[in-house]
Amino acid sequence: MPPVGVGVNLAMLDASDLALALCEASHPQNGLRSAETLIMERARDMMPDAIAGVSVLVR
Repeated sequence: MPPVGVGVNLAMLDASDLALALCEASHPQNGLRSAETLIMERARDMMPDAIAGVSVLVR
């Protein structure tokens, strides 16, 4: 399966989540921590599909 722009879409979603977390937080460090948790959970969920995609491309 060829890449279909998932990386770009994910980067925009991560940036959006970071911006929202920073705007809603009482302190920038709290917002950063909150966004990082969300982004890392999403990355963990997507990792198996990413590894499978890379293995198809590197045969």
